[in-house]
Formats: sequence, C-alpha cells, structure tokens
Amino acid sequence: LHYSLHSFRLCSSDLLALRPLTIRLIALGLTSSGAISSAQQPLLLVTEAEMQASLAAPEPLFPRFTPEPGAPRILVDSPKINTSVASPTTLKLRFEPEAGTTIRPETFKVKYGSLRIDITTRITSSSAVTEQGFEVQKAALPKGRHTLIIAIEDGVGRLSERQLQFEIL
Repeated sequence: LHYSLHSFRLCSSDLLALRPLTIRLIALGLTSSGAISSAQQPLLLVTEAEMQASLAAPEPLFPRFTPEPGAPRILVDSPKINTSVASPTTLKLRFEPEAGTTIRPETFKVKYGSLRIDITTRITSSSAVTEQGFEVQKAALPKGRHTLIIAIEDGVGRLSERQLQFEIL
C-alpha cells in the first residue's frame, strides 16, 4: 500500500488483493461503516441491562410536565399506548405545531425509563426526524414494561413532552 499525507492511494495490485475481501463484505451485507444494513436488522433501542436498571430505580421526583399554551402536539401512531406489543415493533410519532409556527427537529429528544437514559441518537442514527415526525420500522426492546419520554420544541421555543408506555410480550 502507498500512503500520502493527504490521501490514501492503492496500486492496482493492491486492489486485486482486496477484491475477495470486498466481495465477502458485500455478501455479508456490511456497509462502509462496518454495520449491517438497517433494513435487515432491528434497531436495539434499549438493552436488557438498561431496562432492568430503569425498572429498579425509583421514579424521579420531577413534577408532572405541563406544556405551555400553544406548544406542539406529539401524536402516537404506533405502538398503541398502554398495550402489549411484540418486538420488534414500529415506533411512529407525528408532530403538530400550533398555527403560525414550525417544529424544530434539531430539538428532538427521547429519554428512557425512570433513569431518563438518553436514547435520542439511537433513533436518529436510523431514522430522519422531520417537522412532521419520525418512524422506526423495527424498534427492538426486551420483554417487559417500557416508558419513553419524547420531547420537541416549536419555532418560538415552546417545549412539548409526551410519555409513551407499553409492554413488550
């Protein structure tokens, strides 16, 4: 292999040597980042250890969240709240701003359980969050009761928060 200070170059003989490896990686469905394609694998939102730690922790002493007037609404399409569902499941939420303002997707946050574990990047790494909402097709969670706390702000800084509770069979 030949290296330069600002770039990485391969000779033609090096490319021939790498061809069997490239073919194997493609056959395994690996991407350039080394991860298996998200279309094939469920997205693990929470580990068994995180779920157990959250269930064992006492509920935080935060006051119940009350959004200010005009804050955006967070609507849950899937999973059905306060029900039992199978894993992996679809996680689909819609955002509705008050007339005259917009949703700021960059303010999107998702916390998990009593410990309020931030799982935002787990969702945003596989699904785009837009002004309309987001959808994760195959969200995998361990069997048990789960609570997600979703938050979003509108263009004038009004925060909305929605708690989602469901049980995985």
